[in-house]
Amino acid sequence: MSLSRPLAALAAALVVSLAVVSCGASGTPAPTDANLPGAAPALEAMLPSSAGGLTFTKASFDGAKVGAAGLPLDMTTLDPVLKANGKTAADVSYAVATAVATTPAPSGKLATTVMAMRIAGVDAAITAGMSNGTPQGMTDETLGGKHVKQGGSAGFWAVIYLKGDVMFEAMGADITVLDAVISALP
Repeated sequence: MSLSRPLAALAAALVVSLAVVSCGASGTPAPTDANLPGAAPALEAMLPSSAGGLTFTKASFDGAKVGAAGLPLDMTTLDPVLKANGKTAADVSYAVATAVATTPAPSGKLATTVMAMRIAGVDAAITAGMSNGTPQGMTDETLGGKHVKQGGSAGFWAVIYLKGDVMFEAMGADITVLDAVISALP
């Protein structure tokens, strides 16, 4: 399968997200203060704890720690948007929920991740795709009862859902799981 540039960026972000969340879940390597769960509790609370038969582990980051957390988002990307909207890094928060293994492990579903990014008071349409790519080339769809941008094909799907000042990005191999994840979002 050949991925478009935005989907390739989303796939790379999935790998980074899995690595970041595993830091907090495994004990090796030890988490830093940049990736301890709870830096953005309101944003974390918007992400599902379970959906589509999966349980998720959550972590969150404030704007000051985004660059240090190894996320696919940095101040070089953020600064122009922050300045244009009269915001600072203190207005940025980022949360991620990643499926964790259960027994028995649901085949092909564990590579499911959902992220939320907020620049407080800035319409999510401005930040759409900022952390992982752009929604260009994605199609307008309805998933989980919500209007989304969707891209990919069987084996890897990416979905962007905008709600006020929060941009949600969900990625995974099973579109039915992503449907349940999007449904669980506010």
